[in-house]
Amino acid sequence: MPDGNVNIFMELLGDIVQKIVLGSITIEDIRLYIWEKLEPTGMRDSECLLVTDCYYALKHIEEEPISKNEWIYFLECFNHQREYDIKEKINYILGHQQEPPPVNMD
Repeated sequence: MPDGNVNIFMELLGDIVQKIVLGSITIEDIRLYIWEKLEPTGMRDSECLLVTDCYYALKHIEEEPISKNEWIYFLECFNHQREYDIKEKINYILGHQQEPPPVNMD
């Protein structure tokens, strides 16, 4: 899918990231969401760094814990509260150290 679908990608990612921040989604639900909604879009090939950074964070959520602040940063970008910048993201995360949100492993 061409990058003309960035808004669709951001809506899909924003939906799941919001659920992660709220702690209202399980790892199994995340796996299903990736398989059923994200994989078919081709978003992994997007040229939008926000989209690909978040997509790969989701794909590897079980391998590498992501801090709650990183998810909040992504969500604020998807909600147009800030513009994505990798350096700003790192500074945001380091300046707001918190544990990853609890994700039900069932």
